[in-house]
Amino acid sequence: MIRYFYRLTVLLGLGLGLLLTGCADVRNWMGSVGSSNGSVSSDSSVVDGSESTDDSESIDGSESSASLVVSDCRRIASLPAAEQKGQVESLQTAFERSGGDQERLVLACLAVHPKSQYQNHTRALKLLQGYRRSEQPREDLLALTDLLEELLLQKQRTEQQLVEERRRSESLASKLKALEDIEKIIQEREEKALPSP
Repeated sequence: MIRYFYRLTVLLGLGLGLLLTGCADVRNWMGSVGSSNGSVSSDSSVVDGSESTDDSESIDGSESSASLVVSDCRRIASLPAAEQKGQVESLQTAFERSGGDQERLVLACLAVHPKSQYQNHTRALKLLQGYRRSEQPREDLLALTDLLEELLLQKQRTEQQLVEERRRSESLASKLKALEDIEKIIQEREEKALPSP
């Protein structure tokens, strides 16, 4: 049973890691869909506001905010610690000032990204749930929010089940040890009760 929960936790972590590190890169997938439609897009980075040519766009030709969030998260998480700290601080300042949805979601992604120095799953859940309460949530960002929230909640449930299984395992181990001790005592008494030859 513990192996099942361990495997489930590993698979969830692997899936989240793949999504956030780009092996399941939404941007490239969206780019291949966009290029088949013959459309061109440009993307502006959430953090530094610079413009660069990118192939992150949705099927209708408008840029995909979810793709931008994931690519910004990947880019920031791959930076050295000092640069990552500066980017996160400027992102946090921009979020506190404007309460922007993209800043909120990039911070949430960084809070769950395996390479981020700012991992905090509780904070990520609060940020994601805060997006749900926003006035006009975008469909693509809502889908990303749903995915991340479900992964985090499933991870929490799995960790809780693992803790319960460990407790149960430890309880059974201590009961087994007690039974072994009792059996040993009984054998010693039987040996003492037997007459000597």
